Amino acid sequence: MSPVGTTRDSLLRAAHELLVSEGPAAVTIRRVAAGANSTTMTIYSQFGGKDGIIDELFVEGFRVLQAALQAVGPSADPVDDLRRGAAAYRHFALENTAYYSLMFQRPIPDFEPSDAAQVVVRATLEELASRVRAAMADGNVPGVDPVTTAIAVWATCHGLVSLEIADAAPEGVDWEATYTFTVEALLAGLHALAPGTTG
Repeated sequence: MSPVGTTRDSLLRAAHELLVSEGPAAVTIRRVAAGANSTTMTIYSQFGGKDGIIDELFVEGFRVLQAALQAVGPSADPVDDLRRGAAAYRHFALENTAYYSLMFQRPIPDFEPSDAAQVVVRATLEELASRVRAAMADGNVPGVDPVTTAIAVWATCHGLVSLEIADAAPEGVDWEATYTFTVEALLAGLHALAPGTTG
């Protein structure tokens, strides 16, 4: 690996460690430079500034999520693929809370994902949309825009996971059971709306 590549990788590792150990707010130019035994000027030359590093972390989070979704499908049962995909989404979020915050809660003021990052975001949504299309073809989901349906599924999962991470409920809530129940209710509702079903 070239020295430039080595330097870039070292900076990204330092940024990753700060993100995971202390959260998005800890990823500053000075701390990343110190963690990589580098200089702030090197960060500017490699990434153009802090936003460039944050963008790399943002993309990495979506790539890991996309890989997690790909690891559980597809199968011969499109509805079960959606169910298992929802479970994989929750697992990713709970195992990667700092990345999840960076990806969906946007805790870095004024950070805007790059065009390249948006491509990765869309590819991750497409991973879910492809499962929705399969369920539509199988007659288990109403034949509306698969991206719209995918966003509805994603929003449901995101809302529950965000509440779980924030522990925003009375003590004793069984989040796993609540998540499973809600996903099943959503799938049942979609099935009831599908052509040829009576509800």
